[in-house]
Amino acid sequence: MKQFLFNLVYTFVMILLVIEGYEFQRKLVHEGSAMFNMYPSLLFLSVYPIVLGMLFRLPLLFKEVKDGNKWKVGWVKIISIGLPAFYIASFPALYFSPITDIVNLYPMNLNLDEGPIISIAGVVFGYVLLDSIKE
Repeated sequence: MKQFLFNLVYTFVMILLVIEGYEFQRKLVHEGSAMFNMYPSLLFLSVYPIVLGMLFRLPLLFKEVKDGNKWKVGWVKIISIGLPAFYIASFPALYFSPITDIVNLYPMNLNLDEGPIISIAGVVFGYVLLDSIKE
């Protein structure tokens, strides 16, 4: 019963975070278009799904920490899954950042209107980042 209540509350909190994050992103887009500065909304579009992915994995990480074993990092998973997902998730922020004038960091043809792809990649990266911490 205790686990059921925890899962129920956790689900409601995650749904609330998704809804509030979406509303905050809409506010950033509206303010950015009025001030001709879209970089804060694009940065939020990149960072927010990563944080959500980490929050999705957090209960399992707490359970693993509670067991009290030695920890190591699964670099293969981070490099093979995490880096490509991070590149796709950070594409909107990288596209308009000052560093892209120096280095060509966006050779792939990804449209900034493809929000679901960017969001899914961010959630995958956040989840893989915490999932690669193993016993």
